[in-house]
Amino acid sequence: MAIDYLQKMLLHTRPYEKQRGLADRLFNENLRMIADRIRQKQDLNQLLRQASSEFASLIDAGMPQKPLVGINGEAYLRANEFSNKDLVRVCEESGLEVVLSPVTEWIKYTSFRQLEDAIKNRKALEIIKSFISKSIQERDEKSISNCFGDELGKEISTLKLLGKSGRYLAQRCGSEAVLSLGSGH
Repeated sequence: MAIDYLQKMLLHTRPYEKQRGLADRLFNENLRMIADRIRQKQDLNQLLRQASSEFASLIDAGMPQKPLVGINGEAYLRANEFSNKDLVRVCEESGLEVVLSPVTEWIKYTSFRQLEDAIKNRKALEIIKSFISKSIQERDEKSISNCFGDELGKEISTLKLLGKSGRYLAQRCGSEAVLSLGSGH
């Protein structure tokens, strides 16, 4: 989740950066620091608040707002620059600001389905484990998103995504299409 939010900050900053390349450098530095802190089981919040502030300082407030484009779809393809032929940068070079669906969208969806299946199958231990796991994920996401303030907005819940896509596709189809339709709606 921390990397998803860091990437959101990068994509929000890069089209408006005062000096080309600074946002990428800041992203890579913070990526290394996050990995180090996770390996050492240290808290990330202070680092993420600082990263948010540093990204904000790179933005040229005088630049006009660019058209916003969302990229969603299969998680690996949208996240892997080689596989998608660096689609985000192609969009940015065309004068757009990109919002990329986060990788954790799929993780939250599978957790949601795991809890739903446990309830449906009346497996008490699985219900408890799934509920605890989902609650921890939600708590962690709230903690991480608070480090970035309101500038990036909040991620839509899995339930709301499924509600939006439900008009077009069965919520239990088991593919990422239900997420893509919901986030693109």
